Amino acid sequence: MNDKSNRSVKKNDISEKRTSTFSHRLYTLMKIKGINQTELAERTGCSASNISRYLKGQYEPKPDLLYKLGEEFGVTDKWLMGYDVTMDTEIQLENERITSTEKDLLYKYRELDARGREVVKYVINTEHKYSVRRTDTEDENRDPDM
Repeated sequence: MNDKSNRSVKKNDISEKRTSTFSHRLYTLMKIKGINQTELAERTGCSASNISRYLKGQYEPKPDLLYKLGEEFGVTDKWLMGYDVTMDTEIQLENERITSTEKDLLYKYRELDARGREVVKYVINTEHKYSVRRTDTEDENRDPDM
């Protein structure tokens, strides 16, 4: 067997097989999120013409863009590339899985523009300070003998 045939055997001998194409998965995610090529280009810093080429299957993204797209859509880069793996990234917080409600809020937060994200941060930080203060006050007012 020559070197070329050895390489093709090794290349095809991987545990994860592609079941779809990057272009199809990107199109699917854009449709689910309801965003167009221009919006995706703005969110990722990639040109709209390159997004178009990705959707047509003419180009495959470089790793840095693949990472940005995965972050933007909340999916793994392997899933984006068409491999038969879990779509969603696993999000953990202090060894706890994130709830479906928290995940939904995160997706919605990511869809906000810069102003919307700042408003959400302000509200959360303000409410967090209030809640912590209230809890501390309740702890101080408790009878230690109880």
